[in-house]
Amino acid sequence: MTSPSAKSTSQASRIDLTTSYQLLVNDRLPHAAKTRSSTQTQWPVHLNHCFGRIILDNVCQRPWKEVIKSPATRNMSTDQLERCVELGEAILSGEVDLQRLNEKSLEWRGKMGENGNRKETKTLETQSRSASGPPLKRKVDKLEPVSQANPKRIKTQPKPIRDYFVSKSSTKSSNAEPT
Repeated sequence: MTSPSAKSTSQASRIDLTTSYQLLVNDRLPHAAKTRSSTQTQWPVHLNHCFGRIILDNVCQRPWKEVIKSPATRNMSTDQLERCVELGEAILSGEVDLQRLNEKSLEWRGKMGENGNRKETKTLETQSRSASGPPLKRKVDKLEPVSQANPKRIKTQPKPIRDYFVSKSSTKSSNAEPT
């Protein structure tokens, strides 16, 4: 049986590890990517969830959700958490190649093509984040023509405004038979 002080020490250690992991994924790695830190020759991702995916997939050696229940920080073992922090620090220091880790993660998820390039996904261009930023994209499974859309979702076109302001006299004259 473990003593109460040993248990509280391991809990404190886990809290420190969780804090370190979250700080790496949510702050330090995205900041390094956005500022193009020289520790990596290429930064293929810059969003926190991408860093989380890459680290977790490489620690689990497959898509992490096949091994760890979501949310990962609460459900992974202390050993897995330690390996995630070590890998995150290694990425940050340039000891490991982030590009290769990302490619392995995408391969496990079936998102790498035969030629080693990422498979194309259909996207719709939407508004830019700013005048200087890249355009936002969202994934689209299939673009369907309006004619095939759910008819219950198609709204009828409103009457043009001018039709609401037709005088009564003009409607009477239009209903009258020609002489």
